[in-house]
Amino acid sequence: MTCLWIGCDRAPSRRGICGRHYQRTLAAGMKASKPIPVSVPERLDELAHLLWGGEWPTRAAQRCGWTLAGAESAARDHGRHDILSSLMWERSYVEGAA
Repeated sequence: MTCLWIGCDRAPSRRGICGRHYQRTLAAGMKASKPIPVSVPERLDELAHLLWGGEWPTRAAQRCGWTLAGAESAARDHGRHDILSSLMWERSYVEGAA
């Protein structure tokens, strides 16, 4: 049995994931008892849910295990234009403030 995180071959230690991904999940603010979406489409669905629930795009991306740029790239690659506009708005807002 290996970690449920896609591409990770480590042995699971907690809740089906390895210690490294468990710690990353906790650091990102996700509840450790919540199942972690393991595929990109599932993570994008979770991201959309967080965004539509009012979560700030940067924080929502972090909670799904991505940077803002990573989430934007995944959304673009999977044709998720429904969330891409929120992510791009956030990036333009942050870059404009710098």
